Amino acid sequence: MVKVNGYEIEPNADLRGANLRGANLTDADLRGANLRGANLEGADLTNAHLAGANFSGANLTGAIFKFAHFGSADFRGANLSGVEIHSVEGQSPVATSHKRLRGLPFKWDPDLSQAKFERANLNDAHLYGANLKGRNLEGVNLSRAWLDRANLESGNLRRIHADGVRLVDANLSRASLVSASLVEANLFCANLTGADLSGANFTGANLRNADLTGANLRNADLTGADLTGADLTGANLSRANLGVAKLRAADLTGADLTGADLTGADLYGAIMPDGTRHD
Repeated sequence: MVKVNGYEIEPNADLRGANLRGANLTDADLRGANLRGANLEGADLTNAHLAGANFSGANLTGAIFKFAHFGSADFRGANLSGVEIHSVEGQSPVATSHKRLRGLPFKWDPDLSQAKFERANLNDAHLYGANLKGRNLEGVNLSRAWLDRANLESGNLRRIHADGVRLVDANLSRASLVSASLVEANLFCANLTGADLSGANFTGANLRNADLTGANLRNADLTGADLTGADLTGANLSRANLGVAKLRAADLTGADLTGADLTGADLYGAIMPDGTRHD
């Protein structure tokens, strides 16, 4: 047990409403601790053990979670704006104490596959490389967050607020993004195979080379979106708005364009639903 800012930091500690703003909680063992409503703005939780910890309603703005062990930590309703929960590459974090590991390549991807994030605010958060497979993020604010290479497979992202989000090379296969807002989002090379994107707003989004095979884009707004080189094989684009969208060299083989608005769309070199190439 250690004391930080006058609080005892230990497993199962009752830290409800605690003021740990800017606290150094590196290597802290907070497993099962109750930090509901606590202020951890700018706190450093590098390599902290957080399994079962309750951060619901806490202020974690700008907190650092490098190498943290999340387990089933509860972040529901927490403010995680600007947090750093992202992949780290470089020297092993234990190199200083284990000479034989010094200088060896090291890569850490945060595992958030059991953590809870309902109603959390993650705008401007750095979550690239994070494993969020199957997580419930419905209605979460991810505006301008960085989720490059993140795994969101089969996740519930219905009605998320993610304008300006970065999801470059992210895995969103079979995820639900019904009625999500991703205005000017960057989904370059993202995997959206089988995803439900019905009613989603992708106005001005970058979907270049994205894989949308079998995706449901019914009633989606893709006005001005860049789908150059995207794979839309078998996608449902019925009643979708593709006005002034860029679809150069996109593959629309077998896609359903019933009632879709293609006014001003650039289809040069695209493969149309019937297999013909558009001139």
